[in-house]
Amino acid sequence: MPRSVVTLWVGIVCMGSFSAEAVAQVDSTLARVRATNAIGEQGARTMLVSPGFSERAHEIDRLLDEADRFLSAELDFETDFALAVLDEEAWAEVWPFPYGVPYVSLAEPWVVVMPASPEAGVLMAPIEAILGTERARTAIDNIGFHEVGHIYGSALYPSLSPDGEPAVRWLDEFLASYLAYGFLEAAAPDRAAVWRSFIDGVLAGPRPRFTGLEDFDAEYYGYLGSADGALNYNWYQAAFLDLVVRIHADEGMGFMRSLHATVESFDGESIDSSAARGWLDALTPHFQEWLEGLESPSP
Repeated sequence: MPRSVVTLWVGIVCMGSFSAEAVAQVDSTLARVRATNAIGEQGARTMLVSPGFSERAHEIDRLLDEADRFLSAELDFETDFALAVLDEEAWAEVWPFPYGVPYVSLAEPWVVVMPASPEAGVLMAPIEAILGTERARTAIDNIGFHEVGHIYGSALYPSLSPDGEPAVRWLDEFLASYLAYGFLEAAAPDRAAVWRSFIDGVLAGPRPRFTGLEDFDAEYYGYLGSADGALNYNWYQAAFLDLVVRIHADEGMGFMRSLHATVESFDGESIDSSAARGWLDALTPHFQEWLEGLESPSP
């Protein structure tokens, strides 16, 4: 797989901030969007749309509303978020990173930001070369479900982010992918298949420098500083999704309910990577097998 394909797929990082500019935007995303030429439209939620993209915005709104309803019913929990569908000009006014990589605001009020023209974004060309045009658009839009997963994860597991930042970042990314994949498998299996096929391509490539869970957290803010770092981050995201697929095949969304009960009953001094490892090890037989493959030395 071309390095450019893997590097650009790091869009699923979403809630991670990798620059001072991004960190400075905490609590400001909705205000920044409102300051652009985006127009408010009626939808399932607060919706702000760059002119000319109403039809696409309503389709995204419908899909994300399905995900929201699914997760709310499965988890017996409700949250709230707005949707922004932005053209390149508005995007540049709101976010310092390249156009076309879906993301969610760094704090409440939650805003899922999607590109109005994914074909004009940095993700399209390399993914299109692997999946074709329509499946590439699907793959990019699927990232929006991961964003909704982050919102639910933050609301459902507040103890995992005691200071507004995830205490265990690898667990935070795993949870967001699990919630997104759970919805896709139940309501949009064709979309789930697109995600799997692309991620399979990533895992078929060479193993990166870092493969341990604690390495993921330790190196989190440095990954996008180089092409190799972006490749490494991307590999982790593919690996987390691989674990998601394994567990979900046997346990479905019941796994998330079990994890929630485990987290709520935790009485340790602090939540750290060791505690998270223990939870997954106790909850699913898939974890240790996956972990051995993840952390084993490269051949």
